[in-house]
Amino acid sequence: MKTILALVTALSLASASAQTGAGGGTAYRSDSGMINIASQNQEAKEGQRHMVEFNTLNIPSLVFALQKSKTKGTESDNDSSSSLNLNYAYTVHPNVQVGGRFNYFNGIFANNDVERMDVQVGGWFNSKAGDLKNSAYLSAHLGTGWAQTFGDRGGRDDLWLLTGALGKRTSLEHWGLNHVSWTPEVALVQTNSTNNSSFDYRQALEFRLLQFSVLW
Repeated sequence: MKTILALVTALSLASASAQTGAGGGTAYRSDSGMINIASQNQEAKEGQRHMVEFNTLNIPSLVFALQKSKTKGTESDNDSSSSLNLNYAYTVHPNVQVGGRFNYFNGIFANNDVERMDVQVGGWFNSKAGDLKNSAYLSAHLGTGWAQTFGDRGGRDDLWLLTGALGKRTSLEHWGLNHVSWTPEVALVQTNSTNNSSFDYRQALEFRLLQFSVLW
């Protein structure tokens, strides 16, 4: 219930903020009824210039993320974690967006403190020009960061990351969430350690189903 409430609250606030930033069109009544003057709307004039994207898995972990783990031969430990993942993109062409992403994770598992941060830059190629909130897309990002593990087997890795993703946005306007799109995607993430402290490289196929975008 807390997760659902946090999700609804976050999407509602995002929709309201985007609506305020984009501005609304005026309306008049004619013989044919009420007509919205879309040509006077900022979105129609300039298109969807800005996009903020987030994965809702971060919402419950920021609200409440406590768990318990046990390693053989030791007492059970209380674990906790928090994370933040945000993308920002700016439209430079009707089909193309460029921007960056910021990822941060901090957690305690079995008495080991784990912290990781990375930043990436990249771009999105969209199949629908002028309707990004309902467009399929391909994206690619390149970035750098670090991962630190504290404890008996602690170490620090300097990272290079390469991410490629395929996704599809679907507008949620019919649900009353203007400017918000559901954005599931499949991503292939390649992570390389430059100093090989804890690992050489990692490859991961991620299914990001609870992901949303706010466009205005």
